[in-house]
Amino acid sequence: MAPPRPVAENADRDRRHCVRLYRRLPCAHPETTVVAAWDPAREAVAYYTMDGHNFGLSAAVLSFNRVSQLVATVARRFFGVAVAAYFDDFCVVEPEFAGASGKHVLRALSQWLGMEFSREKDVPMRVSNPFLGVIADFSLYESEGLVVLRPKPSRVERLVESLQSSLADDFLPAAEADPLAVGRTEWGEPRTAIRALRIFRDALRRGGPGGSILNPGIAEYLQEAMRFLIVLLPRLPPATYYMRRPPVPPIVVYTDAAFEPDDPRPAGLGACVYDPLAPVGHQWVVWCPGRLHRK
Repeated sequence: MAPPRPVAENADRDRRHCVRLYRRLPCAHPETTVVAAWDPAREAVAYYTMDGHNFGLSAAVLSFNRVSQLVATVARRFFGVAVAAYFDDFCVVEPEFAGASGKHVLRALSQWLGMEFSREKDVPMRVSNPFLGVIADFSLYESEGLVVLRPKPSRVERLVESLQSSLADDFLPAAEADPLAVGRTEWGEPRTAIRALRIFRDALRRGGPGGSILNPGIAEYLQEAMRFLIVLLPRLPPATYYMRRPPVPPIVVYTDAAFEPDDPRPAGLGACVYDPLAPVGHQWVVWCPGRLHRK
């Protein structure tokens, strides 16, 4: 019998989704949740209390998340399943030799705890699978030790179309601004994405979403940030994680505002370049000329 491969090699991913769990999850105080529905027999509004969680209540989402996190934690600590949960979505990562055993354990555990996964939304184990709009690709792990995260192309297209539509209408609803500012664009190379998105978030903090139904109009600084995102989002590189030490260490480039109180030059942009293969302590610090600022 051949020895098993290392645990992380040829890892497969599976996505699971819970079915009707908000209604099935008991509520400690059902008398506080009243639902109104039209009764055609009586031709009047009838009122009911719900034993489960009302999907329309924001508190139900957070309350349910405690249950999904409990299931994921029990699966990890007691059964060794590599699983993460985001509300009612679960992601399992397993080595090829495990044969989706963790996936089956998670399903049995969820049933024991009164949950049920949707078989219609079940995704087979594959070396590359999407989860919450981001594709985790393990295909290069065995050969290069790389795990690559990239967005689904359709997700990027929807974000760009949403920004273009808001610019055309001169109106940015809060429902569209919040996902853009919070997390739907954080798939790129970590430092690149964080710094680029800071521009958009700072613009939102200055004035909030642009315009209103009665008084449309997006501030100019926010329009510039939106145009910047339209150009940037399709070009962001994927997030790449080395699971083993890379053969050649990367060159580190750091840029920031440059200002010295005793320096006659005005404040500008500075850059520091560090080459780990150069002699110890070898680095270059430069003051970028103004022509680079304008590019």
